[in-house]
Amino acid sequence: MPTLPLVSLIWTAEDTIVAAGHDCRPLVFTGSEAGWQEAGTLDDATAKSAESRSGFGGNGSVGRLKAGAFATFRDADSRGQSGISGQSSASGDTKLMTIHQNTITNVRPYEYSREGVSKVSTSGVDGNLVIWDVNAVVALTSRLGAAHLR
Repeated sequence: MPTLPLVSLIWTAEDTIVAAGHDCRPLVFTGSEAGWQEAGTLDDATAKSAESRSGFGGNGSVGRLKAGAFATFRDADSRGQSGISGQSSASGDTKLMTIHQNTITNVRPYEYSREGVSKVSTSGVDGNLVIWDVNAVVALTSRLGAAHLR
């Protein structure tokens, strides 16, 4: 029997869901009866520091791995090596470009507003507990939705 990926979901408004799991970053989805689409991620990998990384962002790369580190891991895996040398931290582990460094196991409401849940907390296998502002992504998405390219 195939196993399903671990995903934690929370409704933050009638038309908004935050989902998190193996990707190490919480994703925001918006939609209606007509359909659902990814609005963005709460973890902005382009921000310089963890304190400022809670807005809209994302280029769709899984887990935000650095390309070189991912290639090294893939090559080591295909050759059956047990360690990866020369990549990132002092312990020899590859550092993801996300705040969470492992699977996110829980998404919970943290703060409520009139529209619904305005902030969520996530916790994961890495032991991190992070508070995210959901409205930052939803507000930016609604403004971008009204923009038209010519």
